[in-house]
Amino acid sequence: MGKTLIKTPLTEGYRLTTMLWGSSRYWGVREALPEVLSKIQNQFGWINDWAPSGQLFMFGAEPGLLDAFCYCLIWFLRSRFSEGPDLIDNFNHLSKWERRIELIGQGTHINLSSKETLLIARQSRPVKRYDS
Repeated sequence: MGKTLIKTPLTEGYRLTTMLWGSSRYWGVREALPEVLSKIQNQFGWINDWAPSGQLFMFGAEPGLLDAFCYCLIWFLRSRFSEGPDLIDNFNHLSKWERRIELIGQGTHINLSSKETLLIARQSRPVKRYDS
């Protein structure tokens, strides 16, 4: 069988899209939600407990891959789950860390042709990040 997309109501009109291969059975999303949120709260608690250690980001003064990974879940819950903002805002240090990640931004998007892109890449040099 081919891939089947099932849209199951999560809460208050939000939907979770689950991709299944050859199956259309119900996964019990509503029933699993309290357990999933409990696990997320535990993980947020770990981050919240770590945050006051004096580091700005997970591994020090510079953001890294772990910061990006953790931020994705926080962004998703805040923007796609009606109870997400209240859940996240219960963790004071986590919320401050979230704001630091948001300040990084997403850059500026411009449309370029493939030729322009390759020309920029050829002319670019690595940025020196640290004094040796």
